[in-house]
Amino acid sequence: MGRDKNTQAEFVTTRKGGRLATSVGGTLTGRGGDFIILDDILKPDDALSDIQRARTIEWLQGTLLSRLDDKNEGVIILIQQRVHQDDPVGFFLEQGGWTHLILPAIAEESQIIRLARNLVHVREEGDILHPERESYEQLMRLQQDMGSYAFAAQYQQNPAPRGGGIVKWDWFQTYSELPKRH
Repeated sequence: MGRDKNTQAEFVTTRKGGRLATSVGGTLTGRGGDFIILDDILKPDDALSDIQRARTIEWLQGTLLSRLDDKNEGVIILIQQRVHQDDPVGFFLEQGGWTHLILPAIAEESQIIRLARNLVHVREEGDILHPERESYEQLMRLQQDMGSYAFAAQYQQNPAPRGGGIVKWDWFQTYSELPKRH
């Protein structure tokens, strides 16, 4: 590839390295790579659509996963906020064999994050991920404005089923008069 291929979607270095940007469903025919980075491949609204989630996962299975040049040493990294249990992160985790790094905005438990061979970062319960960007007070305001369901998914990386987790809303009934005791 020559210098004329350096566009916004594709960049080639003088040492034959490069970067190709595409979208879900984009053409990857004849393309591959050693590092494939997927960044927010499913918008929050689309994650709530069974059709959009299925379309994205079909593209991952049928197109993207076969694109590593070296299947033994190549790397696929998916960076994504969790919005639905069956989003691409959920799909990969169900397959097994993936390393899952969860970074909730507010640490729900102590966490030791390995950064390199002899380097770790320790987060204590309650620590804010990036307090210079979003303070605890701002996060609490967001939680109030967004609602617990959306906040738990997008900020805490802990999506729950729409109908409830342990207790399902459809278990409850409404009555216009009290039911008779048996």
